Amino acid sequence: MSRHLDWHDDGADWPHRYRSRFVEAADLRWHVQSWGDLDGPDPTLVLLHGSGASSHSWFALAPLLHEEGWSLLSMDLPGHAFTRVLEGTELRLVLTLHGMAGAVRGLLDVLGVAPAGFVGHSAGAAVALEVARDGGPARGGGVVPVAGLCPALMAGRGLPEGPVPELVGGAFRSRFVAHLTSGLVRHTRGLDSVLDGTGSSVPEESRQCYRILSANSDHVNATLSLFTRWDPQAVQDGLSGHDGPVLLVTGSEDAWIAPSEVAQAAERLPRSLLVELPGLGHLAHEEAAETVARHVLAFLENEALDD
Repeated sequence: MSRHLDWHDDGADWPHRYRSRFVEAADLRWHVQSWGDLDGPDPTLVLLHGSGASSHSWFALAPLLHEEGWSLLSMDLPGHAFTRVLEGTELRLVLTLHGMAGAVRGLLDVLGVAPAGFVGHSAGAAVALEVARDGGPARGGGVVPVAGLCPALMAGRGLPEGPVPELVGGAFRSRFVAHLTSGLVRHTRGLDSVLDGTGSSVPEESRQCYRILSANSDHVNATLSLFTRWDPQAVQDGLSGHDGPVLLVTGSEDAWIAPSEVAQAAERLPRSLLVELPGLGHLAHEEAAETVARHVLAFLENEALDD
């Protein structure tokens, strides 16, 4: 039988737990974390994690951004970790690019947040571009910069190559498969193999969070469902229509999304800056937060000066 992740049990040692709260918006009960006063004078960055991850993914990067005067809002995306649909809502309708973007807009509306920028990782970068395309909620059509970290913008991948994508199809939407996958993770070294396969040296603090997430069938089901419903063409179609400034950061050792794919995406974005970080993999922001923060902050500072 399916069991939701329990905040008091599974989340007892969650990174930056003291910054967490729960908010109902867009037919979801969201787990969000905030840094600073979202209604205050400091500009707010919205952080969107990738498929299969959660707000924990920002455990090292968020403090560095906040120290430089940014307020921050991160959340578990729909179906991931501690964010779940309210009764009577079908999660599958949200697990698409446009569904995710619409849900995030709904959350920002309820919170009254007008983002000054977005930072998105992997599939979260595509969602960030979609949300920011029209300036974001309550932004008056203004241009909002987006920093995409190891972004899934061309092939639409958010899971590793190998045996997992070979199973793509209707079976991936089966809750039985999710139970099977989460059970295997609990009893094998499968998760460590997946994390090592990103090309990143993932810190133990983050590995522990991934262990909790991937051992839960609801989280796994949402991840696999998002993967099978992800439309690469919809992502690519939105690139040329995005006229805001975009930073694309890729790791030279990214085994999930090749730097060449990120370079192709940069060519299709009218105002893009491409940075390749040597020696880093798909989870670059987790293994080398200071390096990633330096590039993100420089990009945001330049865009603020341009404004």
